[in-house]
Amino acid sequence: MSRSIDPRQIEVPDDEVVKSLRAMGGIARLRMLDELSESGRQLMEANVLARHPSWTREEIVAEVAKRIRRASA
Repeated sequence: MSRSIDPRQIEVPDDEVVKSLRAMGGIARLRMLDELSESGRQLMEANVLARHPSWTREEIVAEVAKRIRRASA
């Protein structure tokens, strides 16, 4: 599946944000990316749980993994 990028939907970061990110070391940027990824996964789990309150933890984790795989394809 091919997705086209709409340039009108791309946010341009603020100059101060860019300056801060460039000043960070590589490890710090990777740590921030990991924390952001974990937060997104937790939000997705909460969404799945809200939609399927009777599901087990294993079912929720499997559904989140499926959604992440599908989004990265």
